[in-house]
Amino acid sequence: MMKESTEHRVQAETPASTQTQNTRGRTVAAVYWTLLIICVLVILPCAKVYFVERLLWETEVSKYAVPAGSMRARSQYECGNVFFLKVVESGDYFGFTGEYDGDIEIKSYPVSPKAGWLMNYLHEPEQYGSQTFVDSFNATMRSLIERD
Repeated sequence: MMKESTEHRVQAETPASTQTQNTRGRTVAAVYWTLLIICVLVILPCAKVYFVERLLWETEVSKYAVPAGSMRARSQYECGNVFFLKVVESGDYFGFTGEYDGDIEIKSYPVSPKAGWLMNYLHEPEQYGSQTFVDSFNATMRSLIERD
């Protein structure tokens, strides 16, 4: 008689433990689906906004920095000042770096130093604009030098 009661108890407990496992499985699935929905509804639109904004400001910055660098190079060349620029992340010093490209000196073009991920995000357009300006300046100065 003892065997029957033990078997009966084991059979009675088995469906309850299976039900508990099913409940845990459903809970885990619900958590995964919730995280997926959060990713789709929150993170992806934020990433989209970031990349769209980046594309817009890169276009705007290039629209102004390229002609500005080119005009600055032409005016410096016409005044007899022949040099190249290099972006430097240090202070306010605009001057000779001690480097040469052939026999032409390279001057520093200072930008704000990087400081943490948020500041990098906020200063990214400035740094991109400075680099675009310098690239345009150097390309124009090089073409003016080669032309003569």
